[in-house]
Amino acid sequence: LYYEKTEPSRPSQTEVADYQVELTDEGQDLTLFAKETLDRLTKPAKLHFAERKPANYDQLDHPELDLASIDKAYDKLEREEASSFPELEFFGQMHGTYLFAQGRDGLYIIDQHAAQERVKYEEYRESIGNVDQSQQQLLVPYIFEFPADDALRLKERMPLLEEVGVFLAEYGENQFILREHPIWMAEEEIESGIYEMCDMLLLTKEVSIKKYRAELAIMMSCKRSIKANHRIDDHSARQLLYQLSQCDNPYNCPHGRPVLVHFTKSDMEKMFRRIQENHTSLRELGKY
Repeated sequence: LYYEKTEPSRPSQTEVADYQVELTDEGQDLTLFAKETLDRLTKPAKLHFAERKPANYDQLDHPELDLASIDKAYDKLEREEASSFPELEFFGQMHGTYLFAQGRDGLYIIDQHAAQERVKYEEYRESIGNVDQSQQQLLVPYIFEFPADDALRLKERMPLLEEVGVFLAEYGENQFILREHPIWMAEEEIESGIYEMCDMLLLTKEVSIKKYRAELAIMMSCKRSIKANHRIDDHSARQLLYQLSQCDNPYNCPHGRPVLVHFTKSDMEKMFRRIQENHTSLRELGKY
């Protein structure tokens, strides 16, 4: 048997060119559609551009709040030991700054800023030191912008931020986007808190996650505490004293300042000369 071999018809050069151009146009349309769809899915409809706000703390509370003072506080805190705390009964406040309470051993005057700073420090130390992967999604993501040099250094040190539960992604030129935040950080703290955490990371020479976490806790506890000349109600005062009683060291703020002063019954009796002392009296010293 004989079969005639026939060649399939081939399109002309013109037909091939036209056909290829048509495919390319379709491909471009498909690529553009895919890109626009991806942008809609990945780019949020709204963005919140974070602002740097000046630190707001009383110079009487902390004459200096810089890396050197935080380093010094960190060294002291590493050496401190746990202490017990007496049961106190709150009965008054003075000048929106000091709380008065009594216990079995006498009168206690508590600096409310130092007290809350200690409470906040131990809360932050616990939450920042034991970060899990729990995150809260933000309805409106935050954009953080930095100078070019700082942005470059932040990229290199980003793993330390991730160790404390902060995940920043590059977004624009020298910009980072935050789409979620760790559950230990309140949403109202995000704007200032993230900038503070990044600034400390940029200033820290010795990159140690343990030290970074501890110093973050010191800094954030100071800036988030009650300020002087701020009156609090009786319930808040009693709650603060209870929280203070649960602290490992309720007697000093993270910077080492005393949280309270204590006058025993004997001290009070001496001041009012109800009992005799074997030393110069306050009247003789010209104080009364």
